[in-house]
Amino acid sequence: MRLCALVLSDDDRVLKVLEALSPDVIYLAYRGRGLLRHGERLRRLGEVRICTYIPIQVPPGFGSAGPLSFLERCAGLPVIVL
Repeated sequence: MRLCALVLSDDDRVLKVLEALSPDVIYLAYRGRGLLRHGERLRRLGEVRICTYIPIQVPPGFGSAGPLSFLERCAGLPVIVL
């Protein structure tokens, strides 16, 4: 099943949920960006986008996402918000 994830929490347990659900794309926003401290583990999950207005803040190996990217990419798909 196709699935999008919007991560607003930096709680380490979120990674276990993401690993179990294997979403097609993961968007890290607000506190969720704190999970970047688990860089390699996040990269193994697949496509990870960092929600930011300043793309220069995105570390190598991750994509950036503007304000509407999440809505456009995940339109019509189930979404989990963590």
